[in-house]
Amino acid sequence: MSVSSPTFPFHRQIQPAALGKFLSTVSWPWVITIGYLVVMLLLPTSALITKSLTTTPGEFWQIATSPIALSAYNVTFVTSFLAASLNGVMGTLCAWVLVRYEFPGKKILDAGIDLPFALPTSVAGLVLATLYSDNGWIGKLFAPLGIRIAFTRLGVFVAMIFITLPFVVRTIQPVIQEMEKDTQEASSSLGASKMQTFWLVTLPPYYPISLLVWQWAFLGL
Repeated sequence: MSVSSPTFPFHRQIQPAALGKFLSTVSWPWVITIGYLVVMLLLPTSALITKSLTTTPGEFWQIATSPIALSAYNVTFVTSFLAASLNGVMGTLCAWVLVRYEFPGKKILDAGIDLPFALPTSVAGLVLATLYSDNGWIGKLFAPLGIRIAFTRLGVFVAMIFITLPFVVRTIQPVIQEMEKDTQEASSSLGASKMQTFWLVTLPPYYPISLLVWQWAFLGL
């Protein structure tokens, strides 16, 4: 008499229960985040590295030093450096004016600083291209002088300034707000001139944050 192994007719009910228990323990925000990062970052980076490995070092160097690549490096790094440097100065000046002075339209100007944050990148690019084209409100003023802005290196420079200005202003503003006026008044009362007060008292506390802001503006481009 043969003995058959026992069967469990309820095994089909165990699997859905186990699956439901597993799904209840999964952190879906974490899964969605990881999936998004894999699709948007890991896969393109892996494809880029895999493609680069198919070329020899000589071919890779030839591509990296081609005239088109060198021109791209020039436009990217040089223009970014100039835009970040200009915004480092003008952004600090704008932040100083917004904090230290009261004038009509201050709130409107303060809100306008955040406009690049509010506009999607594609919309901002379309607006700038329209304004600075040869038929645009601003571009048509320079067209008779032979100066083209849209779709040129100068247009890239203008777009970089527009995008990175809020980074500088919003980072410098809290530093200026926390800086007390007493130190500047004490410097003046001790006989220091305005230029001495500016260079020796006002400006030194901004050196570290100014360098950090310049780096953000440069890398954020």
